[in-house]
Amino acid sequence: MRGKLPFQRLRQDVGGTPEERKLAAERAAKAKKRRQWLQQTFDVRNLDLFGYEPDYTFQGYRSNFGAYISIAMGFAVLLRFTTRILDFMYPTPLINENHLLFARDMSEGFALPTFGFIFKRSGWRPFYDPTYFTFSFQQGTSGRASNSTYVDLGDEPCSFVDAYGRIIEDEARCPAISGEVVGNFFDSRFRFVHVSMNRCHNGTDSQGRTQPGPCRRPDEIDRLIYEGTVTLAISQRDLDTGSKDEYTQLVSIKKQFTRHIHATYDMFFTVRFVTIQPRAFFDEYDVVNMKRQYVVLDRQEASFTDFQAERLGRWNQVDLDP
Repeated sequence: MRGKLPFQRLRQDVGGTPEERKLAAERAAKAKKRRQWLQQTFDVRNLDLFGYEPDYTFQGYRSNFGAYISIAMGFAVLLRFTTRILDFMYPTPLINENHLLFARDMSEGFALPTFGFIFKRSGWRPFYDPTYFTFSFQQGTSGRASNSTYVDLGDEPCSFVDAYGRIIEDEARCPAISGEVVGNFFDSRFRFVHVSMNRCHNGTDSQGRTQPGPCRRPDEIDRLIYEGTVTLAISQRDLDTGSKDEYTQLVSIKKQFTRHIHATYDMFFTVRFVTIQPRAFFDEYDVVNMKRQYVVLDRQEASFTDFQAERLGRWNQVDLDP
């Protein structure tokens, strides 16, 4: 009967000399040892931080569940370490703002941010002609409610742009010399900037008659001014509370004239003191970068005086001109 018995084993003849068979056996043993090392190295159970080694003769018990929990804890620790490094590299600034305008009896002044005025004819078209009007910028100084002295700051043309470099306000008039502010009217040293819009006037002679000159007629000036608007533009530097990078903020305030009404606007500025957290021990001694100050617009107040002509009639009652 042909065929093989079920219990008969097939043998493979390796062949070769005894030395060759010995080298083949050593190579097979090394390959097996390498496979075992790779399996032990990349076994996920090796990451189990909660594994224990009992007092048995076999290897300690490690589970897949413990390995996954260990991976999650390791990721949480790495995330915490990364966030601390980011906080060290990009610290959040501490901002202290002085809402009282200025401290009492300060001696050092603070330079005002860049500001200027734009007159817009008919409310939208910029217009400036010295034969109609001019802007006057003066540095005022007083103290203890005393009389004020003024120094002319001059004026020059200027423009205002936004954060992207686009021109927002053009054909403006700005002071040629930057003004300073400090204190208030009752401090020992009070410095402020006075700005006025002056009509062009040719002057009068000794007899009170109007002299000839380049200025326009008063009715032309009145018609131009009462139909237009005046815009105050302030380009001030500031610091975002969530970043240590400065940015430029453009503040625009538009006003319009009313006949027979004299308007006075007071703009109050405050100093914002910013302290950036030091990243190293010696950073706290870098006063220029760690401690900064910004002069920003805080609030505004307005007062109006009525100059409409009045006359007393019968029974001392006021008769208004029609």
